[in-house]
Amino acid sequence: MTRMISRSILIATVAALLLAACAAPRPHAPRELPATPEAIRAAVTATTAALPHYHQITGRWQNEQTTSTYHAYFSGPHLEYETESAGDGDKSYAVNKYYYVDGVLYYFHGQGSVGSGDSFNPQPAEIDVQIAFDAAGRVTRSVKTLNGRSAALEKGEAAAILEHAGELRRDATATLANQAG
Repeated sequence: MTRMISRSILIATVAALLLAACAAPRPHAPRELPATPEAIRAAVTATTAALPHYHQITGRWQNEQTTSTYHAYFSGPHLEYETESAGDGDKSYAVNKYYYVDGVLYYFHGQGSVGSGDSFNPQPAEIDVQIAFDAAGRVTRSVKTLNGRSAALEKGEAAAILEHAGELRRDATATLANQAG
């Protein structure tokens, strides 16, 4: 009889633990940032394919020199992707894409044209910048072309991209919170 009661208690305890484990909210497990060029390409492709399933926020960002329009895509509370179109009138434009894993920027791709086409710079410079970041915001890979030729990142360029990505992320996250509340 004691053995039967112990067995019943054991079964009830195991069942209670299983039910509690299933019902308990689980913290979001952070995903690993893609690190290799192949992993980054695969993650970018997967993110792009998933865009229709994400919640989209549209916003405007502005400072003294430029105004941009962005579209931010969230999976739950986590920013996964942003695209930004920026310009300062007729002189320059940029289309920037920011890829995130759980709100952490891991890849940036920006394309644009800089220059006024004036007598000092008759042809605007065409720029393409691709930067991969680690979780600490350090550059792990970068490719920059200027008018189709390889060019080095300028000092502070990656840091400025990270800072601006943070500004856009904060703005989009605040907009998402306002829509929810």
